[in-house]
Amino acid sequence: MRSKFAIVVLLVSLASSSVADAGWFRRGGGSSGSTAMVYVPSPESIEKLYFGNTASLQDIAQERADAMARLGRMTHSIHTITKVRSYSAVRCGEGIGCGTAKDPKQVGTCIVGRRVVADAFARAANGVVFRVRFFR
Repeated sequence: MRSKFAIVVLLVSLASSSVADAGWFRRGGGSSGSTAMVYVPSPESIEKLYFGNTASLQDIAQERADAMARLGRMTHSIHTITKVRSYSAVRCGEGIGCGTAKDPKQVGTCIVGRRVVADAFARAANGVVFRVRFFR
């Protein structure tokens, strides 16, 4: 009876979105997804074309990575938790990942587009790297 109860509690916990973020489950090593596709800075990614010409795609990705590292939470909804800009406002797909790789480019993310238009990372106080990539 106890083991059935423990399994139910575990399944309910895993289904909870607040538990399933990186604040609880730290992916070790290097990769939480794919590291394929190389980011090459371009005018599209570094020119300040967004939010009244105050931010570039790279700026927004870095802002989001910094917030995730500061809060220790890997979530596409970071903009609902703290004051950062949304990736959807710049019409990009967002791939996020976290890991403990020494080289941040070895931390994988989902690939949600044909090309990488921004690639940012931030290391949290505990050493976990949070990586944010934008795709189009």
